[in-house]
Amino acid sequence: MIYLKVDTSRNNTIIETSILPFSGKTKEDVIFNSLIDGEIQVETDFNFPSGQHIFYYRWNGSDVEENSQEFIIIFQKGLQYYKVYDYMDNIDYSDYKISPININFNILGLNKLRTFNKGELNLIEYYGNVTTGGTYQDLVLTENREYFRKNRMVYKRKLDIFWYYNDETTGVTKTTLKHYSDEESIKLGETRRRNVISDLKIGTIGLIQLISGLSQTDATMVGMVFLSKVTNEITQYIEGIEDPLKTFIMSYSGSDCLWLDAEIPNTGGLLVRQYLYNAINIDYSDNIG
Repeated sequence: MIYLKVDTSRNNTIIETSILPFSGKTKEDVIFNSLIDGEIQVETDFNFPSGQHIFYYRWNGSDVEENSQEFIIIFQKGLQYYKVYDYMDNIDYSDYKISPININFNILGLNKLRTFNKGELNLIEYYGNVTTGGTYQDLVLTENREYFRKNRMVYKRKLDIFWYYNDETTGVTKTTLKHYSDEESIKLGETRRRNVISDLKIGTIGLIQLISGLSQTDATMVGMVFLSKVTNEITQYIEGIEDPLKTFIMSYSGSDCLWLDAEIPNTGGLLVRQYLYNAINIDYSDNIG
């Protein structure tokens, strides 16, 4: 990443550039060679504002945007910088390589892609953009969570934050530990099991559509019939009493839910009821660290 600071009151003279410490070029070389190489093309491609002030701009590859009272052009040139700075306002672009470890990234409007392990959040990826097709682009940082258990209850969580450079390599990292009281651990478990049920509702409707060929509306109605039969068992499951729901899923044989014994395509003969059972069966093995 290279920037130029240009004083418009001095015939667009470059008064500072990050090229100098890395290449040893003079300011005059920067202007002359850049026009030949097509690397910067300052005076030919952009109309500099006139006046007695230094203006501040940012170049993202196609557009020039005014940001403050200095004129700086930013562009990629094989030098690393932290991607998070692309999504911040009113910053000094000469500080792009400064560690962003203390930045409050939750207020930057980044797009979060969450990954769960049976209802337990273990990864959040923060992206700069999401396409209209739902593809996440421009990874800025990730949060990895590892949970530690004793007697089925979480007592500690380790959070690793990884900040990414513009070349998608990992830069600075930050690790924090959170300790849970018994009350907090119980609530965490309830949240996890509630997430499991929410995901399963959506997944079950999709399975009914796949197996029966029904529309989403009709598949939802079929799923609601089954859901009405296990309301109490679901409440118990969320509270941590899991066996009643497991037993119902594996034993119910009513004519209104024959789809439970249908095979899911391309699974080697896995039945829907087995799929549902596996989805709610959480491993609470001790993980002491």
